[in-house]
Amino acid sequence: MFWKSLETSLPWITALAAMIAAFGGIWAAIATSRGASAAFAQLELQRKPVAVLTCVREFLLQDEIHKRPPPKSVLFLAPGQIGMGLIELDQVIPTYTADGKIIEYPPLYTRCVLTNAGALAVVEVQLSLETFFYDSLNTKMTPTLQQTEKRVIRIPFLKPGEPFEFGIAQGSPKPANFKFEREATLTRIDTEKPTQVTLFVDRGVSEAELQIMNGFVRREGSAKPLH
Repeated sequence: MFWKSLETSLPWITALAAMIAAFGGIWAAIATSRGASAAFAQLELQRKPVAVLTCVREFLLQDEIHKRPPPKSVLFLAPGQIGMGLIELDQVIPTYTADGKIIEYPPLYTRCVLTNAGALAVVEVQLSLETFFYDSLNTKMTPTLQQTEKRVIRIPFLKPGEPFEFGIAQGSPKPANFKFEREATLTRIDTEKPTQVTLFVDRGVSEAELQIMNGFVRREGSAKPLH
């Protein structure tokens, strides 16, 4: 009688085992899909571009004492030069303005470093900042805002982890300061399309933005101006 009962129950046992196996396959497929999604999300996170900006106020005399040259790429703050970006200064051959004055660092300037902190190379980075120009300081040493202008710093190809150093310096007799936008535009090497990303800044950037640079007059050069 036991064997008869077993023969009767065997098809149900087989069907139940098949059902369990099917459910097991479904759960395995779900787990595999979730694992693949998690791996893809982690890969996309690793590929996400990251821009980090650090700045520090520098004294030119102190740089000379420590034999540390200022950055070759410089953004000079001067009104009426909206399209003007970074200028490349030669450390040996003087650079002249159109009116024959030597372009040089003032005694106090800001040294900045932009770092590609992502895992992919970027073919261009654009940093936007607003510049503020003031009238001469009054008796209470309080500046009066005269005008504001936009500037764009364009930085070329950066490998992962590669830093790019540049300076921001006063370039006119009018006191001035600046403020970076907290977003940067990066062109990724994989998509070849501009991408807006958060610009991560350190405390030095905020401190440099609060400082108003005193007016600076360029000295007359002895050579003919370069056009």
